[in-house]
Amino acid sequence: RGVALVGDAASQVMPLSGSGTGLSAHAALLLAPAMVRYVRSGNAADLWEYSRAYHAAVGAEQLRQDLVTRMARTLPAARIQQFADLGILQIDDFRRIQAEGCMIPKKLLTRAQVSRVPGLPRVLDLAPRAASVAASFLAAELLYRNYPKDPSGIVRWSGKLRHLLS
Repeated sequence: RGVALVGDAASQVMPLSGSGTGLSAHAALLLAPAMVRYVRSGNAADLWEYSRAYHAAVGAEQLRQDLVTRMARTLPAARIQQFADLGILQIDDFRRIQAEGCMIPKKLLTRAQVSRVPGLPRVLDLAPRAASVAASFLAAELLYRNYPKDPSGIVRWSGKLRHLLS
């Protein structure tokens, strides 16, 4: 009667690390009870709950990582290294991204700390772009908080997602 996707087939990977094993296992745990309910009831709405639960758990983080990845693709490697050299991005954060699939640093630099970063003026030209990505992070969170309650809202929601990505 239908198909339920998990893992790579459902694009359940973290954009920065390419890791999907943990997400696939998490998705399978969410899908199993939804499938049992669906088989018993025949009601497709039971499967929609799987989609809602998955997106509520990791959708916003996947989108934030995708936004960062899209911005980073436009930067030369030397520029990314410059951020790391200045202490704005920490190499440990990238290692943690690989290990945990988490994008947002656990400890962000405060405004006072950023103002003391030597050489910061060399990268300030990226501030508007970084601010735009930060605003997109908030928009991603709000978008996923308002994930449709049923399939009838997905077209409108997807339009908002495309707008955010453009």
